[in-house]
Amino acid sequence: MKSPQALIYLSSFSRISIYGLSIICLTSATVSASYGGNETDYLALLSFKSKITHDPYKVLTSWNHSFYLCDWTGISCGRRHKRVNAIVLYSYGLEGSLSPHVGNLSFLRRLYLWNNSFQGTIPPELGRLSRLRHLILYDNKLSGVILKEISFLSKLKILQISDNKLEGGIPPSMGNITSLEVFTASRNPLGGSIPDTLGHLNSLIVFYSCDCNLYGSIPPSIYNLSLLVNISLAHNYLTGSLPSEIGVMLPNLKLLHIPPSIYNLSLFGDGDDEESDEIGCTWKVVMLGYGCGILVGLVMGNLMLSTRKVKWFNAIADATESLVLKKKKRRHVYVGK
Repeated sequence: MKSPQALIYLSSFSRISIYGLSIICLTSATVSASYGGNETDYLALLSFKSKITHDPYKVLTSWNHSFYLCDWTGISCGRRHKRVNAIVLYSYGLEGSLSPHVGNLSFLRRLYLWNNSFQGTIPPELGRLSRLRHLILYDNKLSGVILKEISFLSKLKILQISDNKLEGGIPPSMGNITSLEVFTASRNPLGGSIPDTLGHLNSLIVFYSCDCNLYGSIPPSIYNLSLLVNISLAHNYLTGSLPSEIGVMLPNLKLLHIPPSIYNLSLFGDGDDEESDEIGCTWKVVMLGYGCGILVGLVMGNLMLSTRKVKWFNAIADATESLVLKKKKRRHVYVGK
C-alpha cells in the first residue's frame, strides 16, 4: 500500500505532466495554425529568412509562428490552395544569400527580389519551380553563372538578372524557355557570344544584354523573332552587320540599340548614343500587358511599385495576363532594365 506522501507526490507529478503536455500541444497548435497545415512552404520560408544576414527595415519580423504564413510581409498565397505563390521583397536592403529551399515552394509564380544585396550564386534548386513565371533578381550582387537549371522553367515569362556579377556567358539552354517574353542581363561580365539557340524564343519581346562583354556576331536566328519590340546590345564587342531587310523581319521593333562596331549601323541611324542608352539600359520594368490599356497599366504598375500591395497586384496581373492571352494581336507595355 502506497503511503500518503507517495500519493501526494504522484498526484503532483501527474498535474505537472498534464500541464507540460498541454503547453506542448498548445505550442504545436499555434505553430500549425501559423502555416495552416502547409509545413513545406513554412519551412522553406524560414530557411529563406535564416540566410538573411541584414534586414535594415525589419521586414521579416512578421515571419514567425505568431502570424499566419500568408500574412507575412511580402508573401502572397493562392485563394484556393493557400500555398505561397509570390515573394515580393524588392528594395528592402536585404543582405545574405538565396536559400536552396526556395525550390520547395512548388506553387511559386513570382519571385521579386530586385534592388537588394543578395550575394553568392543562384541556387540550382530554383529549376524545380515549374509554375514560376517571373524571376526578377536585378540590382543585387549575385555571382557565378546563369544556371542551365533555369531552362527547366517551362512557364517562365520574365527573367531579369541585370546588374549582378554573373559570368560564363549566356547558356545555349536558354533557348529552351520558349515561353520567355522578357530577358534582361545587362551589366554582367558574362563574356562569350550570343547563342544561336535564342532564336527558339518565339515569344520574346524584350532582349537587353548591354555591357556584358559579348563578342561575335548577332546570330541570324535572332531576326526570326518577329515579336521583338526592344533589343539593347550596346557596349559589347559585337561585329558583323545588320540585314538590310531587318524592318520586314522584325516588324514590331521599336528600339534597336547596338554598338558602332556593327559596320553598316550608319545606314540605320546611330544606335549607341546617350539617349538610346538611357532608354535601352537603365529604365526599370513595370509590365502589366495590354489588357487594362496602356495608361491604366502604367498607373497600376506605379502604384504597385510605390505601395507594395502584393495581393491585389497579383490578382490584377493574373487577370491582365488572361486578357492578353485572349487577344488575337498581343501588345505589351514594357519599361525594362
